[in-house]
Amino acid sequence: MIVPLSNEFMDQGYINMKYEVDEKTSELVIKLEPKEEGT
Repeated sequence: MIVPLSNEFMDQGYINMKYEVDEKTSELVIKLEPKEEGT
């Protein structure tokens, strides 16, 4: 299942969302990278 990037995250200052599957638990892991300051 792929969840599209929503403007909600953009408004909260997050620009990068990475989806990874944990090899041990087979669970979907979502990583949010905060926007850099001064942009």
